[in-house]
Amino acid sequence: MMYTKDYWRRLQTLELFSLERHRERYAIIYIYKIITGCNTNNINIHTTTHQRLGPLCRVERTHPRVASRIKTLKENAFATRGPLLFNALPRHLRDSNTSSEQFKNKLDKFLWTVPDQPKLPHYPIRATSNSITDQLALQRADGIF
Repeated sequence: MMYTKDYWRRLQTLELFSLERHRERYAIIYIYKIITGCNTNNINIHTTTHQRLGPLCRVERTHPRVASRIKTLKENAFATRGPLLFNALPRHLRDSNTSSEQFKNKLDKFLWTVPDQPKLPHYPIRATSNSITDQLALQRADGIF
């Protein structure tokens, strides 16, 4: 009786990610491939390894005096969003020096633990958005993650 379930429950039952989560998953995998050298670094991603936090992508901040539309364009660009999504992952995922396929499997297992609640009319969500960064921030605030 799939038609009696709401959209979020249908996604869970069918074991599907929302379109937004699917796009973010792709971005994380692409950044991982750049870091491991499987893809060329055309978007100039720089990584650092922090002793406590592990590998992180450097994300350049936008100057505060930049026009808001330029700031929005930069914040929504793949070269900014991808590294932010990658940095939001727990260290054990970012640290994994495995093949792309193994990373995808680990990432999928992890993503199933993160609520996937796309914004829809009459569907209240607690996080600011359905983005992995916002959902993980909410879980951290709740002490879940």
